[in-house]
Order: sequence, then C-alpha cells, then structure tokens
Amino acid sequence: MIEQRNWNLLQRPFIKPKEICEVVGTSKSTVSRKLKKSNLIKYEWGYETQKVITLFGLRDYFKWLERRNKKVDKKPTKHN
Repeated sequence: MIEQRNWNLLQRPFIKPKEICEVVGTSKSTVSRKLKKSNLIKYEWGYETQKVITLFGLRDYFKWLERRNKKVDKKPTKHN
C-alpha cells in the first residue's frame, strides 16, 4: 500500500513538502532544509516532482515503482 501511495504521489506534476516527507521517510525539517539549499522554485501548489526526484536521489526508487506498477497493471490472459 505504501508503494502504491508513493507511486501516486510521484506521478503528479507537483508535490508538497509534506508528501516528500512521506516518500523519502524523513522529517519535514530535513526536507525543508534540503529544498532551501537547492534553490528549487516553490510554486503555490508545490515543487516540480521530477526535480524533487532528482534532488532526493529517488530516480532508482521511481524506476522500481514503475516496474512494480506495470506488473500489477498486467491482467492475466486466458490461454485456450
């Protein structure tokens, strides 16, 4: 379930600091500090998800979630 929630969060175009904490598994203060040091642009609706993935080193985790999600999406086929 956690992987599915993280997958859904990382599929959005923008992500909020609280959601980043959930995905990364760290405190809000740690996330905020790293975001401030990075000089990412903060929009009213959050930060650009792809830039956050790069900043927090989540590229491999994102790919793993993507592969896992594709397996779940595949429906079994009937063999005659």
